[in-house]
Amino acid sequence: MRKFKEAYKQAVDSMPRYHISADCVTDELRHRRLLNRRRRKTAMQAAAAVLFLACGAGTVTAMNYHKSIFQVTENGFTAVSEGALVTEEETLPAKEAGAEAEAAQSALAQEREEPQVLEAQTYVPVEYTSIEAFEEAEDISIAIPDQDWLGGTPLNERVLVMGEGDRVMLTVNYEECCFSMSQWDHRDATGYASSTVFTGESDNEREYTNSQGLEYMLFDIMEEGMVSSTHAVISVNGRDLQLDFSGYDEETIEHILNNLDLSIYFKEE
Repeated sequence: MRKFKEAYKQAVDSMPRYHISADCVTDELRHRRLLNRRRRKTAMQAAAAVLFLACGAGTVTAMNYHKSIFQVTENGFTAVSEGALVTEEETLPAKEAGAEAEAAQSALAQEREEPQVLEAQTYVPVEYTSIEAFEEAEDISIAIPDQDWLGGTPLNERVLVMGEGDRVMLTVNYEECCFSMSQWDHRDATGYASSTVFTGESDNEREYTNSQGLEYMLFDIMEEGMVSSTHAVISVNGRDLQLDFSGYDEETIEHILNNLDLSIYFKEE
């Protein structure tokens, strides 16, 4: 745990910061009887400051960062590319590894001291007012749950596409529930770190394995002693998925996660 925090802090401190705020769209014409339910959606609808960083050349090792390491924080979660975590083998004392290890360690230290070439992602979002319009206009692979699972006919939908599909955010509002989803495409990144923060406190961290044998990390956001939203994250073949549920029970959430087909991320593009 200590090594994770040190590696993550080092990655974040050395990179430029970029903040994004993604808001669920609320329907101001709803009846007053839904006011309390809308308040419970706030944590997800405010969908918080997201910090995304991407490294270019100059990383310690030439690895493919196709998997993220997630960690639940006090009020959200962090994601760090797996290769950004420094292994113990990289820091072994030279006297234990001999002359060859000493030379390799010296070269590694010199590489770490050289300026990192960093690339801050600059996003110009394209907005769509429906999932159908997004799918007709964009050629981006993204696993979107079936509308029948989410709640039938929505009140409204919103999709934001950033860069060349580096990030996609969608929100679907129903009368008594709200679903949102974010997808990060890290396939062209050699290293990255991100942090997502919600209103409230994280609780009940757990794992869920779907019918395809892929494991999600889940946690709840608590406000005033109640679950205001549930969040699921997974790293799958170069993409990170974040699914946010407000107004859904655990059984429905597990049904959606179990039946969401993630095989599209393993097909040749």
